[in-house]
Amino acid sequence: MKKHLFFLFALWSIGQSKAQVMFSQDFSTSSLLADYINPANPSAGQFNAAGVMTGSSGSDGVTVTVVNNALHVERTISGAANGTGFFARTSNLNPASQCIAVRFKLSVSNISSTGSSQAQFFFGSGFSADGTQEDNTNINSKFGISLVGSAGDYHYALRDVSTGTNSTYNYSGEHLVTWFINASGADCQYTGPDGNKYTLANGKWNIWVDDVKQFSTDRNATTATISLSNFKFIATGGTPTYDMDNLMVVSLANFTHPGISVSKEQLDEIAMQANAGNRYRLAGYQKVEEFIAANPVPTSFPSVVYAKGAGGTPTEDQIRTDAILAYAWALRWARTGLTADADSAIYILNGWASNFDRYEVVSGTSEAQKWLEASWVAPSFAAAAEILKNYTVNSNGSGWQSTAITACSAFLTRLDTTYISKMVEAVDANEPLRLNNQGVSAGYAKMAIGIFQDNAVEYAEGKRIIQRLLPEIIDGSTGEVFELCSRDCTHPQYSMCGFTYAAEMARIQTDSSLYEANAQRLRKGWNWIAKAFAGQIGCRDCSTANNVIQPAIETAYRYYQTDSLASFRNKQSPYGVKSDNTFLGFTTYTNLQLTTELDSAGVWNYPVTTWSYDLSSGGSLGTTYHSTSASNSVSSGSSVGFLPSPPSGSARVAQGSTGNGGYELLNLGTSDAALKITANSAALNKFSVYDITEAGPAAAFSFKIIFGTGGTNGEYAFSVGNGTGGVFTSGSQVSTSTVNSSIFSSLRWIYSDSGIRLCYRSVSDGVISYTTIANFVKGNEYDIELYLNNDTVGKEYIRGSVGYTVPPQRYQFWVNGLRMSDLGNYNFPYSQQTELDSDKALNAFLITSTGNTSPSANSATLTLSHINMTFPNLTLPVSLKAFNADYQSGRIQLNWTTVSEYNTMQFDILRSADGKTFSLLGAVQGNGTSKSTRGYSYIDYQPLANTGYYQLRQVDFNGSSNLLGTLSVRSLSPRASLSFYKAGDLSLYARIYAVKTGMGKLVINDLSGRVIFSHSIMLNQGSQDIQIPSSTLLPGIYVGKLDMQPGIVTSKFIF
Repeated sequence: MKKHLFFLFALWSIGQSKAQVMFSQDFSTSSLLADYINPANPSAGQFNAAGVMTGSSGSDGVTVTVVNNALHVERTISGAANGTGFFARTSNLNPASQCIAVRFKLSVSNISSTGSSQAQFFFGSGFSADGTQEDNTNINSKFGISLVGSAGDYHYALRDVSTGTNSTYNYSGEHLVTWFINASGADCQYTGPDGNKYTLANGKWNIWVDDVKQFSTDRNATTATISLSNFKFIATGGTPTYDMDNLMVVSLANFTHPGISVSKEQLDEIAMQANAGNRYRLAGYQKVEEFIAANPVPTSFPSVVYAKGAGGTPTEDQIRTDAILAYAWALRWARTGLTADADSAIYILNGWASNFDRYEVVSGTSEAQKWLEASWVAPSFAAAAEILKNYTVNSNGSGWQSTAITACSAFLTRLDTTYISKMVEAVDANEPLRLNNQGVSAGYAKMAIGIFQDNAVEYAEGKRIIQRLLPEIIDGSTGEVFELCSRDCTHPQYSMCGFTYAAEMARIQTDSSLYEANAQRLRKGWNWIAKAFAGQIGCRDCSTANNVIQPAIETAYRYYQTDSLASFRNKQSPYGVKSDNTFLGFTTYTNLQLTTELDSAGVWNYPVTTWSYDLSSGGSLGTTYHSTSASNSVSSGSSVGFLPSPPSGSARVAQGSTGNGGYELLNLGTSDAALKITANSAALNKFSVYDITEAGPAAAFSFKIIFGTGGTNGEYAFSVGNGTGGVFTSGSQVSTSTVNSSIFSSLRWIYSDSGIRLCYRSVSDGVISYTTIANFVKGNEYDIELYLNNDTVGKEYIRGSVGYTVPPQRYQFWVNGLRMSDLGNYNFPYSQQTELDSDKALNAFLITSTGNTSPSANSATLTLSHINMTFPNLTLPVSLKAFNADYQSGRIQLNWTTVSEYNTMQFDILRSADGKTFSLLGAVQGNGTSKSTRGYSYIDYQPLANTGYYQLRQVDFNGSSNLLGTLSVRSLSPRASLSFYKAGDLSLYARIYAVKTGMGKLVINDLSGRVIFSHSIMLNQGSQDIQIPSSTLLPGIYVGKLDMQPGIVTSKFIF
């Protein structure tokens, strides 16, 4: 059965369809019209037909060509009889959508006369692949272009052809047209070019020019039942010239939120791991805290930001920093749920939304710097806003008011329309200085704004720019990032960051096309950057210390998972934001994928005595225990009642005088034998074990529980303590208002309509309180681990190769591999007061049930199994400080540290594939008797596939031994690898990692292809070094190739 905490199941769902581009063409790849036509099988950017259809008087008056990266339709003779210029897409668009936006740039020039609907644009289905006028029975919606005005002052207007109504606005020159059509059968929501939300009813359309809606009321479809599968444009009259560019058809389906940089599922996961104390996730999160600490929340926000670029200005530095700072506070709130954290992020966003007026450039700075600065900060502002608007922590939102959200959206729209769109125009105009990281930044920014605003057209426009620039910036064959050789080591990474974050946003929207575009061109680009940082390309060496690796490598590696990117990722100065705050950071917090799992149950860092309660044999009273009156059954030693006798102590089940409920033994005769406890509705049912003779003041307690799917009120309570009489053997429950001197720790699972709350018990000044720290899901299985210390000194346990210390009279506990905390405190109870006197043995536990009446009496159940306790022996020959493992390059290195040793001859390392049967792997010499800290390590060069279990055993000079710890390491599936290195005597060695034992052939060629060395080798599974005769090698560059199962690996090296 799946084991998850409740928040893993609260998956965000807003519909299966996502905003997607159905058609996109910017006419930039060729000047030949034929390259944009495929009659039988057109791509998402091709027509089935385009050109000129001959009229009754010929076609001499019409031409259709591609000019200046635009589709150029020119008429020199009026009337359809002289030919029709057209383009038509008659193959159905994919993916299909019935709520769409059609967007394109339109310029109408050379107007010499007036006329209504001199050109028309149709959307529908069943269209012909020519320039004929479509019948209304095939048309869902259509609009016309009317030529208006008088001699010397001609313009054009858009027209509702069906009603013969022109819009009230006239235009000349180039403008952006956006046409919204709804044939979905229901209302459709869209974000208009003005940044506001609109509802379009089924069977309606409207059209915008720039940010102005052309008709005050939405227009009726021509035939509302016709699907939106085909489109066609025809130019039939007058003598104008039409230039159309950046033609897109976009579905208006929902976005996934949050969807910028991180998804809801990622935010859930990283918060849980950080709150559970995962050291890797906490290391990344610490950089969020450090950035917040280093950058106070501003007290004012300038209305004018002065852009300079290199060297910056105070206002430029502030807006860059504040954008990242808002994102950092949003990430912090997503982990803590604290109102103050959300308020800090909201304050920054509201401050800029309310105060920002414009960018200005300082003297000598290009106007384009304003466009670039806006492109840099917009995604970070949008990412922060996206989390605050759409994420919840424990079902609580951030508290950001809707009016403030609207103001923030307007702020982003202002950045977009005034500055970012100018950068896009420069890209479309092929301005060389913008076909680099600057253009990428604008595309990435538009995608982020589009997601936050639910603006599919804006998102698609940004994605178009990213797709346009990928081949401009990264070579499709070698992966060369052209800016690197021509500029420096930093700006190419800006391009790579923008590409990667854009690809990740698309992936969250279930679209991996940017990651996969052009045979993973983005991956090839990162590989090129990695080579530059290894000093392996001739034009520039980026391996010097002052070159910083940008944070998007973490995101790229999470998707591609290649060895090359893993090596490059590990070279970064991890976790943080680069000092110039250009791009989103904290990716080692948000995007680190924990590929090595160290998740077995913990063990005390001491020899232990184990107590395990095996229920499989059953008792003497059958498999059910149910009574209508007060009763109990005790099992101990040879006296067996309903339950089997425990290995020591007594086990008891009891029922109250009323309320029924009861007990059932399940799966007898198997290792999954369990006790099912049905809740009482009025009195108390209690299962308890007490007087465990092996017990001491410290104990590790583990068990599995499953809550049934019934029950909406009542509770189960679990307590551990000292059971010499008292609450463990009586018919009473643990009081929720009175201190109980037998209790060390207590948890409650409280039922409600919405689920089950887990609370822990604490005492402060004699007052009992219960604090909720998690929610459980009915029907799911949970692994519970408690590490309890009633001693007067701290006790250490090892879990997942990490050491944890439990302070005196405190306990820590884990649920399904996650360490629980109360606002960052892992040591329970949170208060500084306990109930059981210190040093008393933890020799008893109980589970009670009561109060279950809804939806019917006795409908709540709890199933308990795999009950184990371990008690540490605190007289040690070795005091072990740490025992952990590192997995790298197909090897596992075990490391351990002692703070004292007595009579230690050696440490044995044992290994197991199943965690049960261990065999000796190796040994490391000890230090006899020592009171100093000592460090040891052992390398397993041929680790087991998947999960391997390791035990560390201390061996005395007298031959006795003590088990010190156990850990598990789940290693990645190893890949064959080949590399070369020179030893100190300049000998050449090949380092080979073989996936399996077998024959391999190693060949070394020079760059001309000449074979320099060839040798067949018997290879053992794992790593090995092979010496290469170097006498035949002259200084130069060589390529090594290793041919072995399961394939061929190559490596280039310099000798």
